[in-house]
Amino acid sequence: MQNLRGHSKAISSLATGGKTAAIGSQDCNVRVWDITTGDCKWVLIGHAYIVLSVNMDERRAYTASGETIRIWNLQTGECTHIFKFAISSQAAHVNVSSSYLQSFHMDGTLRIWNSISGKFNHQLRRTAVRTFQHDDQKIIQESRGVYTVFRGRICVAKYERSGSQ
Repeated sequence: MQNLRGHSKAISSLATGGKTAAIGSQDCNVRVWDITTGDCKWVLIGHAYIVLSVNMDERRAYTASGETIRIWNLQTGECTHIFKFAISSQAAHVNVSSSYLQSFHMDGTLRIWNSISGKFNHQLRRTAVRTFQHDDQKIIQESRGVYTVFRGRICVAKYERSGSQ
């Protein structure tokens, strides 16, 4: 068991993969740890607000804070992409698949980005989204008891908790 110390304020987000953990904090930084040795590999500095979400794959970390999402190279600790948007649509959560990065925002929008190039693809309509899941083919979001399935920008199905479609 390792004690990972270094943040000056409370932890706000966590992602793990293999022997690596990325931990976001209210100190606006993310620390990347080797969890087998307890060594801090990188301190990812650049956000101006609390880091609300961290996600990662084997090569990159994805962080959401205030009006930005950042992509970080886990081999060098460098920020490779910065996505900016209005603070009123603050990113609350970020998910990643092999091709896409999905960001859920506090204004109810769900935005889709190319996770490799960092290019914005599209935005799904504003709604009171509570949860969402995804893969490279589809996104499923839940809002007020209705589950909606999207393929790209196209809504392909809706399901209500009552079982109707």
